[in-house]
Amino acid sequence: MAYSLVKHWKRKKIKSVRRPPVTSVSIAASNPGEKITAVILAAGKGTRFNGHKMMHDINGIPMAIRSALNAQPHVHHVLVIVRPQDHRLKRALDKYRLAYTDNPDFAQGMSSSIVQAIDHIPDDQHILLCLGDMPHIEPDTYQCLIAGFRKHEFKKIIRPIYQSEDPIPAHPVLFPAFLQADLKLLSGDAGARSILKIHQPILLETSDEGVIKDIDYCHGLEPRSQWLL
Repeated sequence: MAYSLVKHWKRKKIKSVRRPPVTSVSIAASNPGEKITAVILAAGKGTRFNGHKMMHDINGIPMAIRSALNAQPHVHHVLVIVRPQDHRLKRALDKYRLAYTDNPDFAQGMSSSIVQAIDHIPDDQHILLCLGDMPHIEPDTYQCLIAGFRKHEFKKIIRPIYQSEDPIPAHPVLFPAFLQADLKLLSGDAGARSILKIHQPILLETSDEGVIKDIDYCHGLEPRSQWLL
């Protein structure tokens, strides 16, 4: 895999956030201005998947947990967004001591999960938006995104782009803290595409296939054909 070119934790609102009793996060950035929260979007209904999508086994670990654990060593905090009645996933998150919050508006689309996350993240923290069904992103990908973010003084959106004959904008996407207000205003199932149109991201080329593949069907990996972020 190659690239061509990441205040103490507190809540804005204390309602509905489940935090683990012990924190096992490995912190990549040390300065207050570099603090990043990885938001794992795991509240989707997964209608194309035959079964509980986010609990699908990935090398012995549920998919959403695997996605969260992949991001965890590279950020200050991980917050998983879940459906209120998804008790199986919540129990798994408790087991792995991962913080989560309910999205009661999950039926309104991906943007509602992003909005819910922003309610529980300090204003001065940057946001790494991750899809819960992309559990195969390589560690170097996170490190390169954060290095690019630092290079641009934490003021630019950083996004991977998969190297191919027709390069593919990919995930996860790293947003500066000052864009929290814009993320808070999102609606529908278009994710953060409206923000990306206004604030052109810095694109970092990668050969990591994990950034373009999600698991939409139980028979295996499928390239994401419609990007929602």
